[in-house]
Amino acid sequence: MDKDVSSLTYVTEEYRTLIENTHANDQTEMDWQQVKKLLITEADWTPLAADHLAYLVQHYGAFILRNAWALAIAMKKEDGDFGL
Repeated sequence: MDKDVSSLTYVTEEYRTLIENTHANDQTEMDWQQVKKLLITEADWTPLAADHLAYLVQHYGAFILRNAWALAIAMKKEDGDFGL
């Protein structure tokens, strides 16, 4: 379990660094196109996967995704069947 928590902490900090300058001009709204571009160019996501990841974050947020992450860990489901 400690490995899973430290992994999430590491990835969270990696993404914080990645997106720190991706706010739109008013500095309150995230520039999702820029986020997806960075996921593709800096984090080695495919364009389709970057779109899906951004969609999940925009529409479900941390509460649902945190629970999905915990359930996936408990079920030992490292990669999904979607094939991204």
